[in-house]
Amino acid sequence: MMRRVGVALLMAMLACGRTGGPAHAEIAAAVVCPLPENLMLRDLSLPAARAALERDGQLVILSVGGAATAGDAAGDPVATYPVRLQEYLTAALPGRSIVVLNRGNDRRIAAIQPKELASLIRDTGARLVIWATGAREAARSADIDEYVARLETGIEMIRKAGADLILLDMQYAPSIVRIVNFGPYRDALRGTAIARDVPLLPRFQMMQRWSDDGVLNLDVQSNEERRVVARKLFACVAAALAVPIAQAVR
Repeated sequence: MMRRVGVALLMAMLACGRTGGPAHAEIAAAVVCPLPENLMLRDLSLPAARAALERDGQLVILSVGGAATAGDAAGDPVATYPVRLQEYLTAALPGRSIVVLNRGNDRRIAAIQPKELASLIRDTGARLVIWATGAREAARSADIDEYVARLETGIEMIRKAGADLILLDMQYAPSIVRIVNFGPYRDALRGTAIARDVPLLPRFQMMQRWSDDGVLNLDVQSNEERRVVARKLFACVAAALAVPIAQAVR
């Protein structure tokens, strides 16, 4: 059964007028990306993030990953998913300070260097890390066992640094899946997430569903069309994260 992602919560965010940045009409794009229940993050537990808000009234979130996290495809830094996520959470958690730091396309992090992750968490004070991983490894046909080993080490380092973690898998587009075999890396990531009890947002399946249902045309050709689709996509991903995070830290 399909339902809109947290429509009531998102509409409340927009109504409170705290979003700033992009116009409300653009932000509201997140409401039109429906998801089935099985693709949503449910019963999320974020003890470190919640404790930070209770103690300091502030939460720093560190978003790491590749080009999709950097969000260059949107053509405007304010349209990236980390910026949208900060807007949504700020609206959903009035009176709290929410900072989402974008470390997309940091090659050191994308290559899963645990020391860099730990250093970033220490330097920023982040208590929640959102880590998008797997796309570079799949594109380069990297060794699966080595990928899993680095991923497991990174998870351990993040936890030792005192932060919660949410994993994101890679993006989907019909033209890309015809030339890149994501399957083994998605399976490895999902298996590691289950084994390590880490929540995983199945972005690949979400985007595939939106593509199949005609919600997003992920094979548009012109640069302007790509920017429009990317902005809506990033808003939708941010919404899919904001709703469960807000519920978990209240």
